[in-house]
This record gives sequence, C-alpha cells and structure tokens, in this order.
Amino acid sequence: MIVETGEPTPPPPALRPGADARALFNPAFLAALIGRAAAGHRTDRDAPMPLVLGYLVAPTVLHTPTREALPRANARLAKWADEHQLLRAELRWRAPQLTEITHRGLRFGIRHELIALTPHGIEAAAALARLRAPGDGDAAECWKAAELLGRWLPRAGPPATVFALLGLRP
Repeated sequence: MIVETGEPTPPPPALRPGADARALFNPAFLAALIGRAAAGHRTDRDAPMPLVLGYLVAPTVLHTPTREALPRANARLAKWADEHQLLRAELRWRAPQLTEITHRGLRFGIRHELIALTPHGIEAAAALARLRAPGDGDAAECWKAAELLGRWLPRAGPPATVFALLGLRP
C-alpha cells in the first residue's frame, strides 16, 4: 500500500475511489503493464522487479502528462522529480487511490500467468510474452512507458529511495 508523505491533500476529481475509478481500469491491462515493467527491470537489472515498484506502474503510466514527461532510461530520477514538481505532487494523490486497482491487476496477472510473484519480486511470465503489443494510441504508449519505468526506477537506488524521491512511502 502506498501512503503519501507530508500534508494530506484532497484527491483529484478525476480519480474518485469507487465505481467510477474501477470502471476505468481493466485488471488484465494493468497486469500486462506490470509485467512489461517487470520485463524492463529484468532487462536492466537481471533481477525480479521489487513488488513495491509494481504499485508505481498504474499511477505513472496511465496518467498521460506523467507518461509523456518520462525521460529516457538513463536520466536521473532525482533531477526528474525536481524538474516535475507538479507531476510529483499529483502522483502523491494518484498512487494511494490506485493501490486497490493495482492489487486487482496483480491478482489477475498471477492467476492468468502473465506475471509470477517470487520471494524476490515480480517476474514477467511466459503468457506475457505471447501477448501482442498494442498497435497505436494510448495503450501502445502505456505499454512502452511501463517497460521504460521498469528499467528507469531501479537506477535511482533501492525502492525506499525511489519512493522518497517521489514523495511517497511504501
């Protein structure tokens, strides 16, 4: 579960918890995005993606302005967070609201063997490799951004450092 740090802030109106938000997010698509992030992490680190980093996929990748502001994988997270204070502040609102939706995506992914949960974290499973990447549009952009996120976040250090730089705590 992600908890914001600092002053409590009201949730943005576009992400009200409840039926509205649940209708917008498909657990199968979230599972695939988390799997893509895990595959990106495996490519860069040759290790499973820590479970807690899986909770950053939906709030980062599904939010168009944040997704579009993601840098190349070799950029520093600390510099990005400093240059994108507004996106970082909005992430503090989105991340806690998307925790339950991420749980559903993780459960779906494990149940349908898109991802595997190991003692060391999340691994992309064989069924994920059989999925075709979306052709174009937002889904394709999310797909690419998820893999980039999986490669980029661990370069900032351990998950606790990543969360601190983003103003969150696991």
